[in-house]
Amino acid sequence: MSLVNVVAIIGAALGLLLALALLMIEGRNQYANRILALFVSISSLYLLLTMPLHNNWNVSLQWPALGFMSLFLCGPLLWAYVKSMIQE
Repeated sequence: MSLVNVVAIIGAALGLLLALALLMIEGRNQYANRILALFVSISSLYLLLTMPLHNNWNVSLQWPALGFMSLFLCGPLLWAYVKSMIQE
């Protein structure tokens, strides 16, 4: 495994931990925290699902395609997060 793979795995794990921490916070921004947690977890899963493509591993293209399709959710989630923060 190369250094890039290790950094990507560590980054994805930290992103998932951040998403978990955001879900556990109680307060007035709970809805915004849930949206941000979903955004961070989708970004982390994108890192993990596209890693086989960058390593030329022999896997089916369904998993990387799922990673690329998840990118379409990032724009609306970011918009919803900003909107929920502005409306408070």
